[in-house]
Order: sequence, then structure tokens, then C-alpha cells
Amino acid sequence: MSRSLNVWSILFLLALLALGATPVLAQEGFGVQLGGGPIFSSFDDTAGLDFDTKAGWLAGLLLGGNRGGVLGVEADVLYGKKGAKLNIPVVGTVDFEQQVIHVPVMLKVNAGSGSVNGPSVFGVGGGFFDWQFDSKQGSNPSKNTDGYEVGWVLGGGVEVLRFSVQARLMRGVKEISKDLVSAQDSKSKGFVVLVAFRLN
Repeated sequence: MSRSLNVWSILFLLALLALGATPVLAQEGFGVQLGGGPIFSSFDDTAGLDFDTKAGWLAGLLLGGNRGGVLGVEADVLYGKKGAKLNIPVVGTVDFEQQVIHVPVMLKVNAGSGSVNGPSVFGVGGGFFDWQFDSKQGSNPSKNTDGYEVGWVLGGGVEVLRFSVQARLMRGVKEISKDLVSAQDSKSKGFVVLVAFRLN
């Protein structure tokens, strides 16, 4: 079984749990959304290397956010692929790509209607943790981890009739080795557009 199938199976089970828990979560004011979209990533200020932006994608669950209030906390669990294009003289362009489990935890500020069907605008900001692994090795991410990354994320969007569209800017701060022993400054950057549907 491929790694992609394993990860998507986990996300599918999480979605089923979310659907089953929707009535209870609604009473508690906890939002659950299914979302996804393109991510455009690259590297910045990398001495001696010429990188271009490469398109990838992210999809998964958007959790929390306190839709009915002014302030909330949102934590997402998204799976996808991102990378960059490396331009090498004579050789040409080489694509770099990784699978990733992307977990941002953000403060969310809401303005507008508190109803799940009403129009609202929102801003988000916080930090993220990425688990990076090679899409071409084996079927078990835990055995093929390339490393981890932490950074910050900032964005905003609109929501109406349970559908939302948002844009986020991401910057890596530290790259952490897969054995968690060492870390170095990260040069990654990304821009993601997410379209989501609110289950409650």
C-alpha cells in the first residue's frame, strides 16, 4: 500500500469522526471544516542557488476558530506536496518535491455575522509545524522522514453559506533534523489558497 493511500485513509477516518461528532461539537462552538487548495512554495536568500516557485497542494481538516465569536484558536491538519524548482547552469531545471503533514496553530479574529450561513471576514496568524518525508521511498512516513520544519503563518479570508476562501503567507524559521538532534535556519517560503466547507 502506498504512503499516499495510508495518509488519505487516516484523513478519511478523521473526516468520518468529525461528521459523527458534528452535533456535539456544534453545541460546544467548535468548528470543523474540510478544505484544500494550491500551495506555491520556494526558498529565499539561499546563497549560490537559484530557486523558482513550484506549485503543490494541501488538503485536510480545519478545526476550531470560534465562528460565532470574535476571537478563537484554529488548528489544522493538512496533508499534501510542496517543493521548489532549482535552476542549475548547463543542467537546467531540477524539481524538488516532498510530501508533508502541515499543522498550523493560529489565533483567529472574526468580524461579521456569527451564523454559520452568514457573511464574515477573518484574519489568522500563528505558527506551524511540518513533518516532511520523501514521496518516493517506501510506504511508511515514520521510516522515511526527511526532517521537520517550524515557522509562522499569516493570512485572512471570507466565509459565507458555509464556504470560505482564504490566503496564507508562510515562512519557515527552523529546519529540524529527523533525529531531533540539530536545527538550522530555514529559507522556505510559501503562499497557499484554501477553499473550505464548514460541517458545523
